[in-house]
Amino acid sequence: MGGGDVNHLTDLSFFNRTKEKLLEGIKSFKPDESVKDAKILMLGHVGSGKSSFVNSINTVFAGRLCQDAIPGTGGESFTVKFRFWNTEPIDGKGIPVKLCDTMGLENADKKGILEEDLISTIMGHVKKDYKYKPDCAISKSDPKYRSETTLGDRVHCVVYVINCRHIAVLGARVLAKYKNVRQHISNEGIPQVAILTHCDEACAEVGKDVTNVYKSKYINDKMNEVKQKLGIPLNNVFAVKNYATTAETDTNMDILLLSTFKHMINFAGRFIKNTVNKEEED
Repeated sequence: MGGGDVNHLTDLSFFNRTKEKLLEGIKSFKPDESVKDAKILMLGHVGSGKSSFVNSINTVFAGRLCQDAIPGTGGESFTVKFRFWNTEPIDGKGIPVKLCDTMGLENADKKGILEEDLISTIMGHVKKDYKYKPDCAISKSDPKYRSETTLGDRVHCVVYVINCRHIAVLGARVLAKYKNVRQHISNEGIPQVAILTHCDEACAEVGKDVTNVYKSKYINDKMNEVKQKLGIPLNNVFAVKNYATTAETDTNMDILLLSTFKHMINFAGRFIKNTVNKEEED
């Protein structure tokens, strides 16, 4: 395969697995009795495609185009509050997963979420609908600050969403923020995943046929670049095509999105179970 090391999907005969089997696996997901929902934090720069990814997942689940999360189109972060997106039910069955969104990451001074707020959010100290301030971290006296946290309050998986065409946007400030946050949450054992979006626009092969995504040397090179920049394992780096401009659903797009989502929730589920087991041992 061009570009080398990616095998997390192809080794599992990825494109031979059916959409229905993936959906059944997601429907059977249960985090733990002590945790109502697995919380997955979507992080990304402005225009990364994180809102479109949320909409795309719900589109697959609902079987129709959804646009619950409004994508940002300008040069600054559209999201300013800490908010949760519920996933659509699958065949009437709710999925115990919440996709979390924050203010975006930006290179400029006094723009984008602060590193301190990001860590506080991941560790469960920030309550829903807190309005982030780009020049001032949340105060412990703020009504939206949670002093005592439980496992259910915390983020259980962090997902870095990156526009495949704009990896260069990850400038020094954003990368330094990623690095510091990554070091902190790695010490906590919180799993981290990267998703490359807009792959169809970045690579003509993928634009013609989405099943070429892991065969493309260009996409594999970009995945390796993200691995180097973020310092996360290549098997935790995924590539998707979102339902951003497509008017009709597509089975191969669905399979790509579902497989990525299934990995995300499995990472979160393992973290929750490992943490519960460790607490019981202590």
